[in-house]
Amino acid sequence: MDYCGYAPRFGFRIEKARHYGSTFDDLKWKLESARDGGADENTGWGSELEYNEELPLALTFLRRHDPSELVWIDASSSALEFSVAREFVAVLRCEAILCRLKVINDLGVMLNRNDPGDTVIEMHLARVRTH
Repeated sequence: MDYCGYAPRFGFRIEKARHYGSTFDDLKWKLESARDGGADENTGWGSELEYNEELPLALTFLRRHDPSELVWIDASSSALEFSVAREFVAVLRCEAILCRLKVINDLGVMLNRNDPGDTVIEMHLARVRTH
């Protein structure tokens, strides 16, 4: 990443949706209804592990997280940032479910340029800088 002109880390921008901040119990009726075939909506959960463990962790993280703040994943970060990044993994694993439940609309992937202003850009707009 350094060679291409970017810091060796990834940021994530969370775009909140109507049910952002909901608890697992708040959404459990919707999940159970879809799971039992009672709803037209496919919630996209793929396994019992996602449903029973990952989704509650993801929802807990999102309730604590301010969506105006980026979540950075950086291998060389402090212990606190590393801990936040580990908790955020549940959100990444449950992204499809969270979108279908209207907890989040999107997760934008961000890069940080190695320039004097530490410019943050969306990954799909990134270009390799020539030296």
